[in-house]
Amino acid sequence: MPFVPEHHLSPGHVDPKFWFWQYTYYPMDQGPTCCSDYAVSFHYVSPNLMYVLEYLIYHLKPFGIDRSIRVPKNDTIIHAAYSISRSERGSDDAFLDRPEVAL
Repeated sequence: MPFVPEHHLSPGHVDPKFWFWQYTYYPMDQGPTCCSDYAVSFHYVSPNLMYVLEYLIYHLKPFGIDRSIRVPKNDTIIHAAYSISRSERGSDDAFLDRPEVAL
């Protein structure tokens, strides 16, 4: 993502006249729908923000969220994770069904 996370997540934070919008081919939302559920990286993340993100992503366990992966007896963890990723994808996810890809 081209901005720091809070600029993407705060609607109206980036001025509509900013040069970036003139060079963006695809429309980009601002606010909670700005980013994929599987965003990989952000630009301009300070060291302090990196620690905050690490905590929020890898350590925080919100109450009521079950993160355990249940693997059936005759399956592998990679197959279970693949099945979960397919079942949890949203309508805007770029992941496509590709039967020729076998795990």
